[in-house]
Amino acid sequence: MCSHEGTSGSSGANSSTVNVFVTGQPGIGKTSLVLKVAKRLPQHLVAGFYTVEAKAEGTGERLGLDVITFAGERAPLCRLRRGCGPKIGKYYVAIDEFERVVLPHLMPSDNTRLHIVDEIGRMELCSDKFRDAVLNLLASPVAVFGALPAPRYGHTLELVEEIKQRADTAVLTLTKANRDATAVQIEELLTRLIKEGERGAGEGLGGEGEDAGGEEGAGNEGEGESNIGAGGSNLGYGGVRGAGPDGVNALSAAGASASAGLGTGAPGSGLANGGSGLGINHVLAAVQAHAANADLFDGAHTVHG
Repeated sequence: MCSHEGTSGSSGANSSTVNVFVTGQPGIGKTSLVLKVAKRLPQHLVAGFYTVEAKAEGTGERLGLDVITFAGERAPLCRLRRGCGPKIGKYYVAIDEFERVVLPHLMPSDNTRLHIVDEIGRMELCSDKFRDAVLNLLASPVAVFGALPAPRYGHTLELVEEIKQRADTAVLTLTKANRDATAVQIEELLTRLIKEGERGAGEGLGGEGEDAGGEEGAGNEGEGESNIGAGGSNLGYGGVRGAGPDGVNALSAAGASASAGLGTGAPGSGLANGGSGLGINHVLAAVQAHAANADLFDGAHTVHG
């Protein structure tokens, strides 16, 4: 076994950005959703990788899995044949090849506004260098979008559980019913995050009590719906209003605070490299408004369709 299994406690959060991950059972369409969203984003501002099946030419026999970077590089992640790497199930993990191709694309860069990581699974976590790279990205001011595996036979992965507990991260569970709507909403959110990152440090979504469209008072978290998109368009509060002046919004049936630990700044504080961040409540409220059955919440951060 390559990675530690179990459940870790809550980790620290980078309050200047928002990370979004999808999870779900194998075959539900996590990678398809990641690629669908990624292809509609500015490619020159995106870095990272995704995972695909590797099949034999002619026969179509499954050989294992490959990773492909958004720069077009490809390398094996695992193979059925015996190799020098650790064994996960019936596959041998090609750690050296995986690290050689993937790690350079997980380095924080001034030219990157979004890192995509598909996925953070058992095979990828055989690499300690990969694990460290993911933690560094989550601590950076650049948003991370990716996929997380669902627990298998009751076994969890420590880093995956740690990510789920982060106050700056939303984890959405995909179903056949909600995946199309979820893709649309994630695309909208990531597009806005990228645009805000381009504006540079100090230019937040709600600076000086104004939203990105310039409407006065839209940054006031305690008085109604918050507009955070260009032109003052609402990201999807769906009528949910702030529970108080500190920006905490009761979004779940259990009344859990979806903005716990993140919406800590004064109303109108910024998203980019300065300020206190967008607030995870915006992410979850947006999903609530657009994804099917998104009124079912499990805790403050994980959304189930």
